[in-house]
Amino acid sequence: MICIICNIELKKLGVHLVNKHQIDSLEYFQKYLNGFNICEKYKSGSSAKQIAQEIKKESNGTIKPIKKEILNFLRKNKIEIRNTSEATKCWVESTGGVWNKGLTKEEHPSIKLYADSRMGKNNPFFNTDPEKRIDSFYKRSSPEVVEEIRSRIGNILKLKYRNGEIIPWSVLRPEEHKICIEKSKIAWKKKMSENKFHYFPISAMERKLGEFLKELNVPFLTQQSFGYFNYDYVLPEHKIVIEYQGTYWHCDPRFYEKDYWHQKKKCFAHQIWEKDLKKKTLALEKQHQFVALWESDLRNLTNEEIKQHLFEIIQNSVNQTNQN
Repeated sequence: MICIICNIELKKLGVHLVNKHQIDSLEYFQKYLNGFNICEKYKSGSSAKQIAQEIKKESNGTIKPIKKEILNFLRKNKIEIRNTSEATKCWVESTGGVWNKGLTKEEHPSIKLYADSRMGKNNPFFNTDPEKRIDSFYKRSSPEVVEEIRSRIGNILKLKYRNGEIIPWSVLRPEEHKICIEKSKIAWKKKMSENKFHYFPISAMERKLGEFLKELNVPFLTQQSFGYFNYDYVLPEHKIVIEYQGTYWHCDPRFYEKDYWHQKKKCFAHQIWEKDLKKKTLALEKQHQFVALWESDLRNLTNEEIKQHLFEIIQNSVNQTNQN
């Protein structure tokens, strides 16, 4: 393709226009090809999608804009964008049809039925019918929609707490709150002792570590709980706690700054480190040796070297015990 401005043959016209002439392909098309006015086309009722198809046809496929690019171009030129209803109305009328059969929102039966369904007892947030309740809405909706709703509700609650409009239950009824917390602690310990509950999924490397411990004939417990924390491997005979710490999930300090925001855990790296330190402190209080195995260190070792490393940890613990 040839650039009309500088008469140079090019493979990628869009990149050349931005770098050389500081204009995008739509500005180039409107100014130098056929006198095609995008803004006027849109004002006359054409949709962004229709305009994109026309440009592709007029330029013989040289310029292939998408709907989003057309809308951005219109916003850049300070043209008011129609909402979905207005755009659909324009399209229906341009094809000779009648929008909404010539009825208003109040007169249209399907729109009125939907509006009524969103009021009072029929609202899925308040409905007592199990099939129409909000949890049924969650099941039908995509995870992204559900997450957005929860995020909005959470932000509203935080704001109300901050402004004193909502008083926490723990402040209003502290004794009941304390009893509830104690009950949840007991239930947690029971589940963990019966080994019925694993809060975090076990990674491939964690499974490998378990296999190596079996090969070394070392008795161990997995996901053993001390208080609120559960540990990957506990060796009761040697009083050793082994924690496998992933580079990303535990924000290895060698690769992450303290102010790094962890998208999945929704907290800063230094907060993750503080929690890991508490886990280590609790293990030491329980008279256990704490060993942290980092993913980045084990990644560079063979299976035999990892097994040998575990053997050395256990052997050092045995030697220290014998010395004492």
